Amino acid sequence: MRIPPITRSGCRSSAAEAPAETVERPTPRRAQARSKKPAKRTKGNTVVVHGRDDALRRSTFEFLRALGLHPLEWDHAIDEANEGNPYVGRVLDVVMEKAEAIVVLFSPDDLVELKPHFVKSGERSTEGKQQGQARPNVLFEAGLALGAYPDKTVM
Repeated sequence: MRIPPITRSGCRSSAAEAPAETVERPTPRRAQARSKKPAKRTKGNTVVVHGRDDALRRSTFEFLRALGLHPLEWDHAIDEANEGNPYVGRVLDVVMEKAEAIVVLFSPDDLVELKPHFVKSGERSTEGKQQGQARPNVLFEAGLALGAYPDKTVM
């Protein structure tokens, strides 16, 4: 069975219709390959992914410094991207590539709860009740770190 081509309008044409101009679909772009030259790593550089708990962030940075590591402040991370106003994903990629370690702090900064109609009988008593959860940026950045650099990510 022959499937009619897709027209400019996005609809399939039938044999009964007047011939329509077909549009070739572009081939999908492949993900950009990482540069062959690895980023220069500075001994002890550490990326710390964190939420809004500034006391936890400060104490973690102090602890890492006491171990001889160099936790990277966000302002410095932006500078590392070497762009005027870089996209957050670009900043994260650059600093995570250069880092020797990535530490993720899941502080429960947000309050969340499962909607009542999703709670099933027999589930934990905490389901459907307000609970602390890490901020969305932390969850996103943790996924990036774990997906791209699993060997140097600590959660």
